[in-house]
Amino acid sequence: MNIGIGRLVKKYQHVWRYIVVGLTTVAIDVGLLYLLVQVGVPVYVAATIAFGTALLTNFTLSRVWTFGV
Repeated sequence: MNIGIGRLVKKYQHVWRYIVVGLTTVAIDVGLLYLLVQVGVPVYVAATIAFGTALLTNFTLSRVWTFGV
């Protein structure tokens, strides 16, 4: 029952990619929100723009990279 680390990583590759996509989405959402607020965009507008951008990024990366559709 000795599974090599390479086989284990390959077996759960989609899970690791899903985690990376999620963390990337959080970074984009928080980073863009911070930047927009710093340049004077109202918080509710900045939050909407940041959320929409993160949502589209997450959808695209999940579809293309995580699940390969």
